[in-house]
Amino acid sequence: MTEGVSIDAVLFQRRLAALQTGWRDNPTSWGGSTAVLITTGASSDDLRYLKSLSLHLWLFGYELPDTILMFTPTEMHVLSSQKKVEVLRPLAA
Repeated sequence: MTEGVSIDAVLFQRRLAALQTGWRDNPTSWGGSTAVLITTGASSDDLRYLKSLSLHLWLFGYELPDTILMFTPTEMHVLSSQKKVEVLRPLAA
């Protein structure tokens, strides 16, 4: 899955900044949350993960199954396999 995967770091940073800026500028739209956890299970045709996969595609341009993303208004943390983390490592600022 991760062979030859390259993520557009500039586009990722722009989209993550848009998400976090929107959160900071309008915290009530997030219900006053201080963190949001997005989980994605194994790849399947099951549509219950559609929104989380859409977020992956929007941020990274790739689906990252079996991954947990945690967002705060200023940070993003990833819990995933070593291979996926290595693909995402260049995005760390």
